[in-house]
Amino acid sequence: MAKFKAEKPDDFQELIKVISDVSSEMIELIQESNLDKYAILDYVSMNQQYLQELGVSSPEIDDIVAICMENEVHAKLTGAGGGGCVLCLPKQPDSDLTALFK
Repeated sequence: MAKFKAEKPDDFQELIKVISDVSSEMIELIQESNLDKYAILDYVSMNQQYLQELGVSSPEIDDIVAICMENEVHAKLTGAGGGGCVLCLPKQPDSDLTALFK
């Protein structure tokens, strides 16, 4: 991330703003009484895409996210990035997630 920030400071600032905006939109959706779970799932995926562009993801996390998306599970890294943890949210709560562990 430091390299990206140094080489492309304007792009870095724009990505940080977009990530902040996406996070704010997610908070607003969660606070609404008529929660739109599909919109939140879309924001989770968008946020992961921006984190990848920012350079805080890793090949391992990218693989996990890809496998999740193939199985209708939205996913994003959480924590400081670089391999910590992935938050996975299935599109359907009663989904069979055994395929994710193969």
